Order: sequence, then structure tokens, then C-alpha cells
Amino acid sequence: MCALLTTAAWGNIIVVSFDENGNGNVNNNGVITPLAYKILNGTPNLTYQPPLHVYPFVSGDLVVMESGTTTISDVVRFVGAQFAVYSDNSDGSDSLADIGIPELLSNVVYVDEVGLENGMNGVVYTPTAGQPGWNTTNAVTYNFISDIPEPATMCLLGLGAFALRRRK
Repeated sequence: MCALLTTAAWGNIIVVSFDENGNGNVNNNGVITPLAYKILNGTPNLTYQPPLHVYPFVSGDLVVMESGTTTISDVVRFVGAQFAVYSDNSDGSDSLADIGIPELLSNVVYVDEVGLENGMNGVVYTPTAGQPGWNTTNAVTYNFISDIPEPATMCLLGLGAFALRRRK
């Protein structure tokens, strides 16, 4: 995932890396434990509680779009000291966040996914003042992995790459 970047004049740049299946860390070493299926705004979902220096956040939704389309893939909802992940189930992976897309809040930022559809893809998001996830004490960058290929798919991809390499 991402590593610690640098120090900024207003404090440390913090990189929070997480996915839609309950894996997360801060600066590649401080694991953040998800509060899986916690009720947030009346909906059960995958919720993360990062370390104290990462929050409080500006509330709102980071809306992750399927690249080049108008289809919403995921929503990362920042509220108070937690953020929740909602996902459609278009990749068929049955991740913890695959509960559907909620009604959006009023403070919304839209970003396109980068990577292969139904493969490893996601977004790197650094909010600016007033945007969802903004922290006034520290600069925070969020590295969100949206689609995580299932192990069998990864194994088949690996075997295919091995066969191609061997053939050359």
C-alpha cells in the first residue's frame, strides 16, 4: 500500500490505506481495526476508527466512480471520528462493504477509480479545506483499494503470467 510521505509545515502528512474488506493501516505500520457492520446513520456497514491524530474529519462523502462512467462504485463516508465504506457488488467479491450505495450527504466529492475493473483498483485522495475527510491538524491522504480480486482469480492470473513467461 502507501508509505509515509514527508513532513509539511503544518504537521505530518498521514497516509491512511484501507480497502472494502476490513484491511487498513496508517503510514504502513499502524493498523486500523475496522468496526465491521457498525450502525452509522442507520445503515449497517464497514466502519473504520483511525488513530486520534487522523480525525476529526470534515463530514461528507467521497464518491468513487467507475472510470469514465456515471456509475458509482463506492462511497467513503466521513462522520466525526470514523469513516464508513459502502460498495456496490459489481465485482462479485462479497466484501464487507458490499451493501449498496446510500443516499449521499450534502458535502460530496466525486473521483474516478484508477486500475483494472474487477481487478486491483481504487483511488488516492487528498482532501483540501472543507472537503470530506479534511483534517485541520494534519494533512491526510487516503489510499482506498476498491476492488480486491479473490484469491482464485489472483492464482489464475499468476499461472497465466507464468505460462506466458515460460513460453517466451
